[in-house]
Amino acid sequence: MLKFFIYLIATGISAWLVPGIRVDNAWALLITAAVLALINTFLRPVITFLSFPLVILTGGLFLFVVNALTIMLAGALVDGFVVGSFASALGMALAIFVVWLFAR
Repeated sequence: MLKFFIYLIATGISAWLVPGIRVDNAWALLITAAVLALINTFLRPVITFLSFPLVILTGGLFLFVVNALTIMLAGALVDGFVVGSFASALGMALAIFVVWLFAR
């Protein structure tokens, strides 16, 4: 449940601050937060495991790329949530990271 609220807050902040991230309405925001929580619960560990050598090689910075890819996947799955570019997805990944820092 905590993941859902963190993704809800981070998606709202990203839509407000990051150019290229757009959420059309509150319903799309709720669905996007749920989809991001599900993707990061079930799919992200698999992607992280498969990319483990790159994560080690970059000192963990490749995890931002993994997060950006999951954000772009959510953008493809959810109507009303638009990710304009990979750079926008990276910006949202950074916003999620900052929100996680303050939430803990």
